[in-house]
Amino acid sequence: MTQKIHYSLEGNVGVIKMDDGKANAQNPEFFSQMLAALDQAEKDKVRALVLTGREKFFSAGLDLKLLPTLSPDQLVQALSGFGKMLERLYLFGAPTIAAAGGHALAGGLILYLTCDYRIALDDPSHQYGLNEMKNGIPLSNFIAAICQGQIPSGVQTEAVLLARIYTVKETFERGISHEAVSSPGVLLPRAMEKAKEFAALNTGAYALTKRRLRGPAFEAAKARDAQEGRGGMNPFAGLGR
Repeated sequence: MTQKIHYSLEGNVGVIKMDDGKANAQNPEFFSQMLAALDQAEKDKVRALVLTGREKFFSAGLDLKLLPTLSPDQLVQALSGFGKMLERLYLFGAPTIAAAGGHALAGGLILYLTCDYRIALDDPSHQYGLNEMKNGIPLSNFIAAICQGQIPSGVQTEAVLLARIYTVKETFERGISHEAVSSPGVLLPRAMEKAKEFAALNTGAYALTKRRLRGPAFEAAKARDAQEGRGGMNPFAGLGR
């Protein structure tokens, strides 16, 4: 098994680096390794967590070459792993900082949005956006809840329903990114600087307040997915329509 997710501890800050040597496409191996990294971060009692990718790619999203080829049972299991990964990051009990040095598309942008503070490299060639409406993939209720919580309300129609693809500068202007940095060499140091700043917060109060702030809407969204039978639905059935 290729190691796609690399975890390290720097003082009281955990660092998760996504690097599959390609586009950081998300698949069952990716999910299981990410969950293991989050387990370790919790064991280490990190006071902040940085999530970063590789050069040119934060993540291109779900592995659309592999996942549609899985059996229905395998696909349900894979999508369950995707959901668990997003939930763990979205509700992680310490401040989370995304440091994106490349494209964040579809599930890659959702991963970016799970983080509390988001920094990106201001390269005009990098694309950020949710292209699910172009690909015929409806968002689950729980992913829609993340979008509602993390994308400013005035931008949600454009970003989610109209599938607008943004430059980093445009994500900053719309409040999707909190910072845009000018140089690759500045990205991770800036993320670590913010992580150390946030590490001074009381993690007990932070974790409880984050769960109270995000948990009810997220749990309600998951319940709606269960009622709609989302777990047995193949979201790739409409690809290309």
